[in-house]
Amino acid sequence: MKTSHVRDAVSLPVPVATIGAGAPVAEALRVMRAAGVHHLVVRDGAAILGVVSDRNIYAGATVAGGTALDSEVEVGSVMVRLDAFVTESSTLSHALELLAASGASALPVVGPLGLKGIITETDLLRVFGVLLAADDGVARGRAGGTVMLSNPLIQEAMRLLAQAGV
Repeated sequence: MKTSHVRDAVSLPVPVATIGAGAPVAEALRVMRAAGVHHLVVRDGAAILGVVSDRNIYAGATVAGGTALDSEVEVGSVMVRLDAFVTESSTLSHALELLAASGASALPVVGPLGLKGIITETDLLRVFGVLLAADDGVARGRAGGTVMLSNPLIQEAMRLLAQAGV
């Protein structure tokens, strides 16, 4: 199985939880909890500004001198701003590059009519796990302590993960 595009990693379209950049982080946590998610797409009207995760909120609110639940810290001050997004036809390698470059843990998936979904680090790790299991080019021995992989997507993912310090 060769999985190489965003559409292969997530089911699209999916309802995506969103929030405004001016909303308090406590509201973002309530929206996440109600939707059962860890990421929200941050918007200003119809424009997509970036993403915020529960980790961004807890880290950012603490730095700002409050707690995530009682802080007046706004989502816009703790979110990850994004200048680029992925489409369902984007390669997984491209999605991984954008994640690594931005420091985000999720990316909005956009289409001609706007927001179609979201792809997370977990989605990418799940796909890479499937690719690793299916890769018949995995050397059964070790060369210099490194398993050799033949799938170019896996090689690129490993390079980008190492570059990002993961």
